[in-house]
Amino acid sequence: MADTDLAWVLPVMVKGAARDGMTVARKNADFPGVIVWVFLGSGDGGFAARDQTSMVVLDPQVAWGLPERLGLERAETSCRWPSLTQALRNELAAYTATTPGELRALFEQHGWRK
Repeated sequence: MADTDLAWVLPVMVKGAARDGMTVARKNADFPGVIVWVFLGSGDGGFAARDQTSMVVLDPQVAWGLPERLGLERAETSCRWPSLTQALRNELAAYTATTPGELRALFEQHGWRK
C-alpha cells in the first residue's frame, strides 16, 4: 500500500539538456517544488564531451537568482546560458548529483523525506 503522508510529496519540474547549456525562466520562479536539470551524458544520448549524466536540483527562486549571484544582469523573462561556464559550474556544484544517493540527498535538502 502506498504511503500517503505529505512528507513524501515534492513537486519536481524536470528539464532535460542533451547539450551543454541551461535556461532559467521567470515563469517558473514560483513553482512550488524544485527544478531538476538533467544533463545527459554521452552514454545516455547527450553531449559527447560529458562522460556521465548529472542532475542539478534547485529551488526555483535560487535558480532565478543565478545571474545576480554570478554578477550578470538578469533578463525580464529568462536567462539562457548556451554553455555551462566555469563560474556557473562552480555555482551549481553544491546542487549537482551524479548518483541516486546524491540525488536523494539533494531532494532531502528541499524537504523530501522518506
